[in-house]
Amino acid sequence: MHRPQPQQHKLPPGIVQALTERAAPGERLLEIRQVGTSSVVALTEHVAIRIARDSDTARTLIKRQQLVDALPEFSFALPRSAGPAIEQDGIVAVPTIRLRGKPHPAGSGDPKVLGALLDEIQATPVEPFSHLLAERHTFCGGPQWLDVMASQVLPLFSLAAQKIAQQILDQLSSYESDISSVDFVLSHGDLAGSNMLFEGSQVLGVLDWDLAALDDPAVDVACLAAWHGSQVIGQIAGDNTSLAARARLLRASDPLQVVAFDLLHGRSPESLAHTCS
Repeated sequence: MHRPQPQQHKLPPGIVQALTERAAPGERLLEIRQVGTSSVVALTEHVAIRIARDSDTARTLIKRQQLVDALPEFSFALPRSAGPAIEQDGIVAVPTIRLRGKPHPAGSGDPKVLGALLDEIQATPVEPFSHLLAERHTFCGGPQWLDVMASQVLPLFSLAAQKIAQQILDQLSSYESDISSVDFVLSHGDLAGSNMLFEGSQVLGVLDWDLAALDDPAVDVACLAAWHGSQVIGQIAGDNTSLAARARLLRASDPLQVVAFDLLHGRSPESLAHTCS
């Protein structure tokens, strides 16, 4: 849910350059970006090379790229493979086609364009690649997401904030109890910020399918609202009041989900408690 920011990538000296030379022969390394907690992206003019820093991340990275390559053609571009995965000194790199376009300015967005994007993604049959999809709520704990937020995240907030957070958790518990009545669709899981590339109002490309899952359509509506503004929920949902209500609830739970993600990826409870205070 955040734009990747350049950071110290903590890889052996020279390894990124060496992998870039193998993955994109003849191209110059232009930039290195930290992505999440355990991978980086090396950028050349035409290739984006995702580099995993540990074996678990490497396996996940390869599986997620298999998903991207298995997805059908859309009206927008995907970061398809630009070559096979390569390995050097235990570090795995996956070269992908670098997409063009820029993130849309935050706080606005054409609901017709955003709605059409969702329609296109959600109409995709998942049977050919269902084995490559992530679990629901992988971002914040997977099947245990509510337990993680109730037992580990909630205590980190101030007492005043805990009352509001507990209300959200109670609603999420009811949401999960009733979710069997919802028809699941292909959900990207992180349609926000730099994961969507535009030229004007046109969507040119969609990046980062790592959280793609068979899930509630409201998940991606909530993600779009996080970036383009809460007004898009009603604009996209239209007369579907149930979809709008679920999206607003998921949007309200974003702060809890983000803290859960940070907690599960190595930030200490003490550090997070300071952040949540």
